[in-house]
Amino acid sequence: MIGIRVLATAFLIAVAAPRAPAQTADELIASGIQAYDNLDFEAAAGLLRRGLSSSGTTPLEPSARALALTYLAATEFFRGNADSARAVFARLVRLDPRHRIDQLVFPPEVATVFESVRRRTVATAVVAPDSSSYVLGASGFAARVFATAFHHVTAEIQRVDGTLVRTLYVGPMGDSLQLEWDFSTTDGTIVGSDRYVLSVASSDERGSVVRVVRLTLDVLVERSDTLLHPAPLADSSLLLERQAVRPGIESLVGGVLFGAAMVGLSSALAPDGALSGGRYALGVAIGMAGIAGFLQQRPGRAIPRNIAVNDSVRQAWREAVREVVQENAKRRSEIRFMVRTATPVVIYREQ
Repeated sequence: MIGIRVLATAFLIAVAAPRAPAQTADELIASGIQAYDNLDFEAAAGLLRRGLSSSGTTPLEPSARALALTYLAATEFFRGNADSARAVFARLVRLDPRHRIDQLVFPPEVATVFESVRRRTVATAVVAPDSSSYVLGASGFAARVFATAFHHVTAEIQRVDGTLVRTLYVGPMGDSLQLEWDFSTTDGTIVGSDRYVLSVASSDERGSVVRVVRLTLDVLVERSDTLLHPAPLADSSLLLERQAVRPGIESLVGGVLFGAAMVGLSSALAPDGALSGGRYALGVAIGMAGIAGFLQQRPGRAIPRNIAVNDSVRQAWREAVREVVQENAKRRSEIRFMVRTATPVVIYREQ
């Protein structure tokens, strides 16, 4: 009975005792690195593995995971587990093919193991802008591929269902490779707005695909609106180019009537012809002036100054139309592509 009471009491104390808060993945990794620095490799291995396998609410950042794997591989190396160290390094290389060992932190023997694994493990990383804009014919979508070792790759643009759109490259690659896509298909057709995939497949020396990196591309095609043509010239915007009928007729009729009136007045005032012939001459002169005014302002006579002004107005309108036609042709041919990328998805086979 006493033993049961002791066990029950110990259990109650354990349950009632305040529990220390669980360490996060970052805290576990930080503790593992501290243990490594203190040369406590057993403790370091346990803490680092717990941190890497932790399923907390906040996932590890890729850089933090790469750092933890580096320290874990070094820890296994100093524990005498060479195979385990190489396996961890291979895991690290597949996670980040661009990762390199900091030789100021890790000794040369650890760096040598890492380089050996890196060059034996076929892996690639695809780097592209998160968001970018391109004009058809002027620029195209570009991505950079980085490799751990010399090997054969096949780079394609595919639809999400795997249908081939365009093959970008097939052949060997060394450290890096620049890929460019001009938004055309295999037959030269320009693609429309849709979701596409940049697929980079790596093959080993036997030709077997050992790794595929798939980068999703959300492509939005934009076309510029065209401009309206200038409205035709209205008659009200132009000056009169020929004399109207009214001013000439008014001058003619006025002159003739006034001249006739002068002659008539002379006859009425001096029926016996006592008045001099000067009155007749004046009447005739006024009539002739009316005729001259009519000839000067005869209907339909061209007005050169107005014609020159109108020619300038018409030329400006034709120039405006020409500029709009050229701009619309440019806008119709100018197609812009907006591209957004997602986090690459890696599919690989154990090597």
